[in-house]
Amino acid sequence: MNKNEKARQEWKNFIDDFWDLIMLNILFFLSCIPVVTYGAALGALYSSVSRLREKRSDGGAARMYWAAFKKNFKGVTPMWLIVLAALLLIFFDMTVMNSAPGLGKYAYYGLLSFVTIVIQSFATVGIPVIVERETGVKQTVSAALSVLAAAPLRTCLACALNILPLIVLLLSNKAFVGLFLIWMCFYFSLTELAISGMLKKKIRNE
Repeated sequence: MNKNEKARQEWKNFIDDFWDLIMLNILFFLSCIPVVTYGAALGALYSSVSRLREKRSDGGAARMYWAAFKKNFKGVTPMWLIVLAALLLIFFDMTVMNSAPGLGKYAYYGLLSFVTIVIQSFATVGIPVIVERETGVKQTVSAALSVLAAAPLRTCLACALNILPLIVLLLSNKAFVGLFLIWMCFYFSLTELAISGMLKKKIRNE
């Protein structure tokens, strides 16, 4: 294969992968609408985008996504429900503390923010850990904390990328609606691709 043919093939593969990222993003968006399936959908998305070049041997990106979704549903869902319950409790605490006077309120906000980052890392890193290592909840929590300790800045950045749409929604409904096509078409798949690039070796414990 000469250089021109190789360049054309690489460009064709790039376009093919780009459209598959859009398709995977839409599949993720639709399959996590029931909130309880968010964990399995996130695990399937991470698995699919981190192995995108293997799609041809696995029957295509969509088949790879649904196979990962079914495979990891039972393992990932308990972890996600624990994270969801913890985040809802923190949100409730912040709502209650909003009416409290004094500087103590802001110190408590700081503490809750730190706890939120740790808990969010369980979803951002813990779910991929379950996908890659097929561990239980206890081992996953330990592994997620290990990744956070080993790469705190990259883990915090990964968490920020995952919760950015929620932050935009809370700050401005209009901005969220204005960016809806970005969320719908490729944001989440590109985010998981970035997380895979930043943390895959740590997640796989290589």
